[in-house]
Amino acid sequence: MWAEWFYMQCVEIVSARSREKKTKAPLQSLSVSTPMTCDLHDKSVEIPNVLEKAAHALNKEWLAGIVRESIGALEQEFFAASACAQVAKLRALVLDATHAELLAVFYLLLNIDHSLKTRVLLMDAGNEKRIARFLLDLRQELVAGFFCSEQSVTEFVQACSDGYCIA
Repeated sequence: MWAEWFYMQCVEIVSARSREKKTKAPLQSLSVSTPMTCDLHDKSVEIPNVLEKAAHALNKEWLAGIVRESIGALEQEFFAASACAQVAKLRALVLDATHAELLAVFYLLLNIDHSLKTRVLLMDAGNEKRIARFLLDLRQELVAGFFCSEQSVTEFVQACSDGYCIA
């Protein structure tokens, strides 16, 4: 009751002042609701060329979130949610990783995490064939080349970006 009275007093004061200045009152009625906007946690959001967007440094936080979710999914699937030193190291790496390191982890997880592959395909449904071709190249050439040669992280990320452009 007191809140309604206070709200009405504020509306009256602002309305009186706005009539003096011939402007509209900045307060709205209580029945006006906030419009719905995109849900940041919606996994079905379509993002064209999602792998190209992941390569931009401006999307580092978004990419870090996807990597953390993928690590959690792998932990559930392969380690039965038990504590593992390697997973803990990977989580620590993601917290303070550079964008290149984060992209390298993303591409390596994309190679093995089925849920991440599915999510990427759902986000970029228009490029299904291109992504499928890239995933084959990632598995057969890029990741194998990274582990067999002495490529730096930056060279691996660049090779993956080039591989996606060619796919």
